[in-house]
Amino acid sequence: MFTTPLERATYLGGTDLDVGHGIVVDAVRNSYIVGGTFSTDFPTANPLQAINAGDEDVFLTKLNRTGKALVFSTYLGGSSLMSPAGSPSDPAAMPTSREPPPRQISPW
Repeated sequence: MFTTPLERATYLGGTDLDVGHGIVVDAVRNSYIVGGTFSTDFPTANPLQAINAGDEDVFLTKLNRTGKALVFSTYLGGSSLMSPAGSPSDPAAMPTSREPPPRQISPW
């Protein structure tokens, strides 16, 4: 049971199978989402890797504090099946640029 009210909801994904593995929110309320995608049209913004390079690639997305705009979103993977090993529960592993470390909200 959730003890706090829903603050935001959105759709993030392409036209194929996309699975979220974790979300963290930093101190200024940006959201970081990590998961796996088979979609070749997963939304990207300022990507390190602009296309899905194999069957399933990992995705890493940062939404702005309102949850309405992508700050960055990228595929991460090679030609074989890729999947995140876990949720982004380690704030030190998340990309930040002079921002306070994120706090974990909800792992899948």
